[in-house]
Amino acid sequence: MSVEWARNSSLIARDSSLTLANGARAVLVARPRSPTFALQLLVRAGSRHDGGRPGLAHLVEHLVFRASGEERPDLFAAVESLGGEVTATTGRDYTAFSLVVAAPDALRALALLPALARAPATGPAHVRAERRIVGHELRERTRPADALWDLLLAALWADDPLARPPGGSLAALPRLTVRAAAGFHARHYTAPRLLAVAVGAGADDESFADSVHAALATLPGDSAEIGTPASPAAYPAALEAPWGGPGCYVAVGTVVPGVEHADGAALSLLEVVLGQGPGSRLSRALAARGLPAAVQTRYAAYAGVGVFAALAAGPFSDAGAITAALEAEVQRLATQPPTPAELRAARRRLAGALARRCESNAGLASALGVKALFTAPGDTFDGALAAPLSVPLAEVCRVATTYLTDATFGRAILRPPG
Repeated sequence: MSVEWARNSSLIARDSSLTLANGARAVLVARPRSPTFALQLLVRAGSRHDGGRPGLAHLVEHLVFRASGEERPDLFAAVESLGGEVTATTGRDYTAFSLVVAAPDALRALALLPALARAPATGPAHVRAERRIVGHELRERTRPADALWDLLLAALWADDPLARPPGGSLAALPRLTVRAAAGFHARHYTAPRLLAVAVGAGADDESFADSVHAALATLPGDSAEIGTPASPAAYPAALEAPWGGPGCYVAVGTVVPGVEHADGAALSLLEVVLGQGPGSRLSRALAARGLPAAVQTRYAAYAGVGVFAALAAGPFSDAGAITAALEAEVQRLATQPPTPAELRAARRRLAGALARRCESNAGLASALGVKALFTAPGDTFDGALAAPLSVPLAEVCRVATTYLTDATFGRAILRPPG
């Protein structure tokens, strides 16, 4: 078939984009010399859309991806027979289905795109089996970093769906029924919420377009405009929880703009200046106070809202002193913005991290896909990933002053039991 593509010359690679009549979108990044081919299908449906059934988006991911049958190809078997890798994940804003194969098998991978976009298996046996698997995943989820982040978002937004753990909870599993899963899929897996991203070698524009049409063109559109979700009301609080391991974990965070906002590029630079690397401000500030801790910062950009956070972990007993130090250093970005030397160092670090992430086709597909998913159809993707590398100092200072001068903080502390 003949297709007209909108072409962009990216700092990372050439990409072509396509929008179907029903609103589904696709992006192809050509890397002709690459030995692999990565394919992702992203859906603007995550745990913040669970409503009163925490974990529903996660269960639907399982029912789409894992549950095979006579008329449902086993994606794991199909991809692993090619020596490839297949994964799926549910986040707060979106769900992603991913596979990577050798470049000569790119067309075989594209032939599986309809299976990534298929309806969930809704047989009672499938639902029971996948609920058991989800329950096992929840019991095995023991990373303190995840628990600390979930606690921090709860400290900012209480029980808003955005603050809940994306995997759901054991208590809510019995409420994740066949009917609920089918209804969630019908509401949220509509064409305008879907984005297919392919990166690598082995597929040209026409073959990719043919596969996208075959997989997505017959899916229903969405009569309601998707838009950007409203930011949840924040009532910053301090929350503590016991943690089974040694040491203490502390996080402080304040609400800032989200993934679609232009100020996100400057916030990414401020994240690096404050707490990324051994020479960061946080590392030096805590060392000067005699507070031994491993520190980092995190700018987490969700749809419509973000969190700018500082985190620390260590054997310290005075969590209050650590918390105060973290908050003071975040706010000091507004009164003592980055110097030209700090900004140059932050850009070098970001450029290196970006290059490492996008070196692999899977990494580039993930990075570009999340950006593109929250970009309005018709907007260019050119340079979107590298935007923080060109933000001028004056703009970084403006953003720091705007969002951090009078910042109010949510606080989260994980302590050893007892």
